[in-house]
Parts: sequence; C-alpha cells; structure tokens
Amino acid sequence: MGAAWMCWVIAVFNNMSGIGIINIFSTAIFENIKIKGAQSALTVKQENYLIGLSGLVGAVLSFWSCTYFTRRQIFIGGHAIMSFLLFMVAYFIDTKYSDGVLVSLCIFIIIYQAT
Repeated sequence: MGAAWMCWVIAVFNNMSGIGIINIFSTAIFENIKIKGAQSALTVKQENYLIGLSGLVGAVLSFWSCTYFTRRQIFIGGHAIMSFLLFMVAYFIDTKYSDGVLVSLCIFIIIYQAT
C-alpha cells in the first residue's frame, strides 16, 4: 500500500512541476517579458522553437541518463536542479533579462525530460 501512495504522490508532484505551464504559456511568458522592457536577440517565435527543441534534446538524453545514473540520483538530483532553475527563471523575469529566462527554461525542460 505504501508504494502505491508514493507513486501517486510522485505523479501528482511531477504534474505540478510547471512543465505544462511552460509548454502552454511560453509565448505569453516571453511576450510579457518584452512588454516589461526586456531586450532579446531572438523573436518570441524563435524562443518558442528553442523551447520545443529542448524537449526533444531532453528526451534523447534520457536514454543516457538512465544508463549512467541510479533512479535515486536522477529523481532527487533532477528535481533539485529543476527547482533551482525555476528560481532562476523568476529572478531573470524580475530583472528583465529575457535571454536568461530562455536559457533557464530550456535547461529546465531538458532536465525534466531526462529525468
């Protein structure tokens, strides 16, 4: 019974990690940052392409992450890195640094997919 509850809790918190919000609202995130006055070398459309490409890269890298790391290392390390990256996204949004938001989100998605 305990393992079933743990799997349920992991599934719930995995969905609450923010990946759905990033995938659905990435256009709005980048547009709102530009409205606040941030400058970026890329357009919003190009930034969204990089978000999608990050998902692909993370899915490909997941094969190697499962080969070289234990489940515990992947789970705990991956979620610790993802929480740090979400804090960095908030910091870069606050400081109006659009490229920092993009890099943090792309790395977040790669880590999410690889774990």
